Amino acid sequence: MVTRFLLLAFTLSLLLPLGCGRSASKLLRQGQTPVFDFPLYLSEGANGRVLKFDRDGQRSVLVSGLNNPLGIATDRANNLYVVEEGNNRLLKVDAASGAYSVFATGLDSPSVVAVDSFGEVFVVQHGTARNVLRISGDGSTKVITSFSSPYLPTSLAFGVEDLMVVGVDNTGSASDYVQWVKSGTQANINTPTNISTDATGRIYVSENTVSNSRIYRFHQRGESGATVVAEGLSAPSGIAVDPVGNIYAVEQGNARVVLIDIAGQLWEWATGVIDPQYLAFTQY
Repeated sequence: MVTRFLLLAFTLSLLLPLGCGRSASKLLRQGQTPVFDFPLYLSEGANGRVLKFDRDGQRSVLVSGLNNPLGIATDRANNLYVVEEGNNRLLKVDAASGAYSVFATGLDSPSVVAVDSFGEVFVVQHGTARNVLRISGDGSTKVITSFSSPYLPTSLAFGVEDLMVVGVDNTGSASDYVQWVKSGTQANINTPTNISTDATGRIYVSENTVSNSRIYRFHQRGESGATVVAEGLSAPSGIAVDPVGNIYAVEQGNARVVLIDIAGQLWEWATGVIDPQYLAFTQY
């Protein structure tokens, strides 16, 4: 009887999650970078819509009737978060049905949103507040970092180990994208308009100036120099990277989405979009 009991206990120990009944195991989700893949979402600001694209570029309208939707981000529970800048609020959208609810209200000119690998939601405010907020599920907020004038946060993403990467614009004179790590690593980028990461944690930054409209790629933590992966773009903004390294980028000047393959070739991927803003792949 004792032998049978011990055998049963051993079997259950194999079936139960590591760390069950204790603190979480170190093997569980330690800031791991998600895989980003289709469906792909695009916000249309002045048109008040969020579009949903499949792998073949076929589109459907997921949400309409919004007031200047800007930044969008996904979590692993098939939710889409949409900044509705015109109403100073953040929406939580069911990515399957398009039904949405208000996740946070009373924001100060919100622009972009990002979700870390644990599902925590962060929003950039570029009004008087000029900060990055963490928003809890009950709508309560906490300031993570603030910027004083003339520094203006413009973009936000998370890399490996949930490394927060914030784009900062200093009125065009000394613009930086800043990695929020202990070392405070920085890289000079004139007018950074968007930041994205890929499945390996590499960081992509779009730059939009009269002389330079391009996309840079940095290694993890920005420890090495940048590589230009696309240039000669027309007002680039939103960026999203698929699992094999293809880059999808919004060209606001041409009202389209382009695809940059791993060889650096640029292809027209989606046209006829109205006031395109930001892109977000689904998290897996």
